[in-house]
Amino acid sequence: MVFVEVPLHVTSIWSPRYTDDPLTTGSIGCGVLLRPGVKMYVGRGGGRPGVKHIELALEGLGVDAGIVYKSSVDLGVGYGLSAALTLGAALGAAALAGRPMLEGARLAHAIEVRLGTGLGDVAAEYYGGGIEMRVRPGAPGVGLVDRIPYPRDLVAVAVDLGRYPTDRMLAELRDRLVAVGDRYMEELMREPTYERFATLSREFSREVGFLGGDLEGRIGACARYADTYYAKKRVLLFLAYRDEAEALAECLRGVGLAPRGFALSEAGAKIFTDRRR
Repeated sequence: MVFVEVPLHVTSIWSPRYTDDPLTTGSIGCGVLLRPGVKMYVGRGGGRPGVKHIELALEGLGVDAGIVYKSSVDLGVGYGLSAALTLGAALGAAALAGRPMLEGARLAHAIEVRLGTGLGDVAAEYYGGGIEMRVRPGAPGVGLVDRIPYPRDLVAVAVDLGRYPTDRMLAELRDRLVAVGDRYMEELMREPTYERFATLSREFSREVGFLGGDLEGRIGACARYADTYYAKKRVLLFLAYRDEAEALAECLRGVGLAPRGFALSEAGAKIFTDRRR
């Protein structure tokens, strides 16, 4: 039995990069890693959850395994859950097969690219870093992920606003994301600080249409409790100092929203084996 923990990832800025190789296809961008994420149990025999990404990960590594996972979030909202499930399954299968973890991570990235469900989430979740910045696109071991320092008592408060499948989003916004994302990432890479990340992430989500005026008007009274906020697909993510997080959550509940709390995840994916007999 292998146990895998994978953080969630809410991208804030990104610009797609497409090539004829799924390992070099990806995105430059940045985002926040969150915990708790996905907890997955991978073992010989047993049932499976019927998720295509998981099936492809096991098939790609030639492993017949049962999988059980736990997650507090749903697919298609914006938490990078499909990447976390794919990565967890691939890493667990690689561990069972005695194969390198990097092989599993690269397979997970390739599956996400082929299915159109993600470009940078696997790399971000594999390496972790709290607030990450992807400065070269591609799979783990091909792309390059850096970290942006942030205040140590920062936490995240998220609100789910519905579903927006990634394949649909990438199809509808592909050209716009490249044009807008390149401009914002150029600015961030010139000054890769938390302050610039906070400002540019919010502005990017406004410009691509994730953060509309109606939504900002609704949460306006609550924004004073947050250090910054942005939206990705249908996730509205606030970053706040720990002593303001409960006031922020209470305010959001007061305007009819259902907040959930997360810590920022410095660690990337973790793999544990059960050696008990």
